[in-house]
Amino acid sequence: MIYLVSGSGAPNYGDELILSMWIRFIQNSRPTENLVVDTHIPANTHRCHELSGPLIVTDNVWQIAKNVGEKLDFWDAFEVGSNFFNQGHYKNFSETNFVSVAENITIFHIHGGGFISTRQPKAGFLLGLAQSLSRTFATKIYGTGLGIEPFDLPPDKHKVIRQLLDTFSLFECRDTVSAKKLSQVFGSELHMPCGLDDNYLEKLKIHPSALCDREPAMHLSFSWPLPKACDEKIFDEINKMRDKYPHVLVWQSYPWKERETIIRLVRHLGHVQVFSTEELTKNGAPVRPGDFMLTTKFHPHFVAARLGCTGNFISNSVYYDVKHESVSSLGSPFSRFEDKIISPGNVLRSSKIVEDEQLQINRKQETARSIYG
Repeated sequence: MIYLVSGSGAPNYGDELILSMWIRFIQNSRPTENLVVDTHIPANTHRCHELSGPLIVTDNVWQIAKNVGEKLDFWDAFEVGSNFFNQGHYKNFSETNFVSVAENITIFHIHGGGFISTRQPKAGFLLGLAQSLSRTFATKIYGTGLGIEPFDLPPDKHKVIRQLLDTFSLFECRDTVSAKKLSQVFGSELHMPCGLDDNYLEKLKIHPSALCDREPAMHLSFSWPLPKACDEKIFDEINKMRDKYPHVLVWQSYPWKERETIIRLVRHLGHVQVFSTEELTKNGAPVRPGDFMLTTKFHPHFVAARLGCTGNFISNSVYYDVKHESVSSLGSPFSRFEDKIISPGNVLRSSKIVEDEQLQINRKQETARSIYG
């Protein structure tokens, strides 16, 4: 049995996009093997994906992680996870199906996302549980495309984390900041690959609306609160671009946090076309070369840049600085928005991220094959 732990189900566009790719890859590689996908809210996962084959969607591990994380900090939650079986913590969760199937798991895979951080106690439990599965049942454990910042590493926890990383058959960071954080602490003897975000697992799907002839469009994907300087000027700047980009397309990346965004956009801009998380996941990104995007979001930036779009990104935290800078390091033509939109210039020019597309897909698929053959 393959057990895939996903950030899916909130829902969140990036997590849904990545999960859809991993499901296809695993089912193509191992079509007869049972696959369990553990997500935040299974009903939302079902809505965003067209699922088939020997596959079960559950929230057993996430429910345990959230239960533990509500009461403990990251490091204490990690201890509960790492001793889940040998110290009998599993008995407190015997009603969950996970406890009864744990010994049948051959691969426990935490796929990419930014949720593995010491600021999130439930992430500590997940990492500890992976280690416990490996030690108790000899389960192969993998982490791919992980963004771990912010990740605090106090000296008294170095040995704990080193032992954890040694337990993983692969612990792949998706950005250089995360990889450097670990390699600076543990040195070159620790094999810590700086890999790629998991959305490079396959060629991106393009929404049918972007395949027909249309004028260049402006794509918006963000949610409030914005940095004050951006908030005060954002609509003036967007309206200045309307002559060049008359069509406004809104990506609903994180629906439950973006209700206010849609209301504000309609109030200030009039008619906008909204693409839901479900629509984006199932039918692809509605972007084409020559379009422009303004976003606070990581995966909309990433996907749009891969498809030849240019634009500006807004970052309102160190967490998002790392995310957006990781896309910039891959050759994204996006510029940082401060208090005015930076003109994209010749938007039809090729960018490095577009030129390296197949190379990066090949790299990511090689990583995937090292796990699933």
